[in-house]
Amino acid sequence: MLVEHDSFPALYEDYLETGRRLLGMEVGIVSRIEGRSYTVLSAQPAEAGYAAGDVFELGDTLCALVVAEGRLIAIEALGEDARTDHHPVYLDHELACYLAAPIRVFGRIYGTLNFTSRLGRDEPFCEEDRDLVELMAGSLGRVIERDLTEQERALAAQLIHENGELFESAFRHAPIGMALVGTDGRWLRVNAAITQMLGYTEEALLDIDFQSVTHPEDLDADMDLVRSILAGERDSYRMEKRYFHRDGHTVWGLLSVSLVRDEQGKPRNFVSQIQDITEQKRAQQELDRKNRELRRANAQLEELAMVDPLTHVPNRRAFSQRLHAELSQCRRSGLPLSLLLIDVDHFKRFNDDFGHLEGDKALRKVAAALADAARQNDVVARYGGEEFAVILPSTDGTGCRVVAERMRAASASAAAT
Repeated sequence: MLVEHDSFPALYEDYLETGRRLLGMEVGIVSRIEGRSYTVLSAQPAEAGYAAGDVFELGDTLCALVVAEGRLIAIEALGEDARTDHHPVYLDHELACYLAAPIRVFGRIYGTLNFTSRLGRDEPFCEEDRDLVELMAGSLGRVIERDLTEQERALAAQLIHENGELFESAFRHAPIGMALVGTDGRWLRVNAAITQMLGYTEEALLDIDFQSVTHPEDLDADMDLVRSILAGERDSYRMEKRYFHRDGHTVWGLLSVSLVRDEQGKPRNFVSQIQDITEQKRAQQELDRKNRELRRANAQLEELAMVDPLTHVPNRRAFSQRLHAELSQCRRSGLPLSLLLIDVDHFKRFNDDFGHLEGDKALRKVAAALADAARQNDVVARYGGEEFAVILPSTDGTGCRVVAERMRAASASAAAT
């Protein structure tokens, strides 16, 4: 969200870097589309060959497909798609895949969020990939909407200062909630947008104070800011806070508050603007949930890639990585390091006599016996076939023989059962 970033460029960079990392794509771009013109608002990484301010004909970009169809476009192999196999971007830049979604502002396509890569994909874009890009594009659109609305609000505030009649019109018909609030927190005046947002009639709101409809978890922070304004420590403040709708559900609002003083400089009342950001918060929460799910899925995949699926002990890849780390540690510390290579005798004959299912069961028993006989810091791995390897950190030859004998006895016992 923009409230969490210093500027739109920082916001765009954050989204593009997040998308590139989660999707495994090389280049991410946020664009602005006006008529037949395509303007780059942000591109990551910096060395991608595009920069903010670059302008292209829309028809020379893949995003023309997004505009034409008005929806997310996902193409895993540009050279195999009839829409793109002769496209200038594909021919000139040798791109392999493309994933993009429209950024909508006030219901219209404002631009696109797109990711490209010259590296092919082994698998099609999954539902989570598509959902992620659509959620991010939707979130960007809502932030842009809010900024444009804020610009309108700022203009309205200027007009209010310059002309009382314009204030009355802007106050009543503003698209966001506007209110005059007393220094004691009571509503003095409210516009139609606030009554619709909170579900109260104007008369009902004027009978209570803003504290009555503020979520208790946000009230202290709000009151602290109010006191700082009254103390002259600040002129205004802005915060996200929760309100209670009259029917009981929670409404998220982006609150902006400034203080009006009388001719003597004494506080007279507050001018408050409240924008309903409930849907934006829900979309952000959904995006956060998707990100957490993707991180968990990636962690699970990484873990699975390091574990032998049959015996559930580390596989050869994990063994190699751990051995490299232990060798480096051994060189630094000067402590001994031992390695056991274990081969199951007569395993081929056992498989021939009893079948592969029994052979797999035997390998699992051996792996479990070796793991049970290992010490806390030892690493038992399946090296391949019926071969196992054991890393024994801080272990000299004598200790290695002791552990080896214990593992041999454990394996023999397991084989006998």
